[in-house]
Amino acid sequence: EYISIAGNQFSGIGIIMSGTIKVMPSSEEGREMLLTCLKPMEFMGEIEYFFECDFVYTTSALEEVVMLHIPIRVIDKYLINNVKFLQLLCKAFAYKTVDHSTSFSQTQLYNRKNRLSHYILERSIKLSTDTIPYSGVEASKVLGITDRHLRRLVAEYVEEGIIGKTRKHITILD
Repeated sequence: EYISIAGNQFSGIGIIMSGTIKVMPSSEEGREMLLTCLKPMEFMGEIEYFFECDFVYTTSALEEVVMLHIPIRVIDKYLINNVKFLQLLCKAFAYKTVDHSTSFSQTQLYNRKNRLSHYILERSIKLSTDTIPYSGVEASKVLGITDRHLRRLVAEYVEEGIIGKTRKHITILD
C-alpha cells in the first residue's frame, strides 16, 4: 500500500510506530529503486517540511504499518518553537543524510554480484533459514539493477552450485 507518491502534496510529518516503510525514488519512465527502509521511531516527511515542497519520494508499506501523522498546521501552530521537537527532526534529517550517502557509496563501491550475495545472506540471517522467499522484481529494486541483469546473476550462481532457485524461493547451497 502506498503511503505517499512523489510529487503529491505534502500533508505532514509521520512517525513510524511499527512496521517498515520502503522509500523509493522513481524515474520519469516510472522505474523505482529502493533507497532505504524506515523502521519504528523514524520520521517520514521531515525533508519535505524543511524544504516546503511536495513529497520527494514514493513510500509504501512493506508490512502492516502504524504511523503517527502530525499535520503541517499542528506543527506550525504548536511545535515549530519546541526546541526538543526541532532537535529530534534535525537528528532524523542528519541520520537520513548519512544513511543515504552510505547506501549510495556501497552501490558504487561493490559490484553487483557482491551486492546480490550480501542481499541473499542478509535475508537468510534475518529469517534464520537457508531458504528465503524471493521476488526478482523486489530484489532488483533493492539492488538497483535491472530484472534482466539480476536473472543473469542468479543463473550464474545456480550454475556454479552456490544457490538453488525455485519460482518463489532461493536456497543457499554453498
